[in-house]
Amino acid sequence: MKKIIQHKERENCDLVSVIIPIYNPGEALKRCLDSVTRQTYPSLEIILINDGSTDGSDELCRSFAEADSRIIYISQSNSGVSASRNRGLEIAKGKYVCFVDSDDYVDANYVAVMAEKIIGTDADLVIQGLKRYKDNELNKVEAFEASLMKVSDLTECLFDKIFYYCGPYCKLFRTSFVRSHRLSFPTDLSYGEDAVFYFNYLEHCRSILLLSDEGYNYQAFNNGSLSTKILPPDKFWQNQHNRRKAYRHLKACYSLPQTESSAELFCKRAGVAGMMNSIFKLKKSDAEARNYIKLMKEDEAFGLAEMRGGSFIQNLTLWLVNKNNAVSRRILKLIYA
Repeated sequence: MKKIIQHKERENCDLVSVIIPIYNPGEALKRCLDSVTRQTYPSLEIILINDGSTDGSDELCRSFAEADSRIIYISQSNSGVSASRNRGLEIAKGKYVCFVDSDDYVDANYVAVMAEKIIGTDADLVIQGLKRYKDNELNKVEAFEASLMKVSDLTECLFDKIFYYCGPYCKLFRTSFVRSHRLSFPTDLSYGEDAVFYFNYLEHCRSILLLSDEGYNYQAFNNGSLSTKILPPDKFWQNQHNRRKAYRHLKACYSLPQTESSAELFCKRAGVAGMMNSIFKLKKSDAEARNYIKLMKEDEAFGLAEMRGGSFIQNLTLWLVNKNNAVSRRILKLIYA
């Protein structure tokens, strides 16, 4: 492992550590690093974890590290985004920590609005909104109404909004909180690992500070990323299992009724359809399809047996999945292959 550290120790207790995992982001990396180094918040350390990039990111990171004493740069062999984020958490010296993905960028006051507003509160977590771009065109703005909420006071609607907002970005975490609860990103998952970290953090939260700011610029490109790929059925269903289990568990932690909201039902229906796509578009054999559907039916955390249908196709899919015989699988294959 190669390591360049040009970091002057800071005694400021309000130091914020910004962790940026990097793996072949291409030209987007410079915009990301420019946006982070230009933050208006004065007490900052910037941790760059280059996870075996082969696109010239190493040279760019080194040039930024040489020019900015706030930057800690680590270059490691490819180990995955979870290992990169965990490495950043291990060395972070800040009282708070936040994450930025290397193909995204942030407004100049992204850190400041979170760090300055958490001071004097007992909030365990700060969340702000974001602007979503698709192929560099603004596609959607997601925002919250500013408030300091005790989790015991969350409505089901607001719980859903916070729960589904599960990327590590747009949030300010307390470093001591992460370490005292021994939280980390799971390295055995290649999809949904960020949600697992977030849900585990939420489990221990007692108050959350919501901000109306939208300082994070999330980039979605049609470039074969995970969001556009069809995952293998086992990985896809592991993600569904984790999310549905966390939904029920957090509702219990927050003393909310175990009813399924319309948003949760929508996600479960999408999960079933996604699993069908994964099975049949990846051309799994009939025996494999039978076993994967059996896995779905027996997953108590997901609760397939309790599901209510929606559209005609959704109702038909549920009926066929519950049958899980040779005829029903052939029909499912016709619908989803």
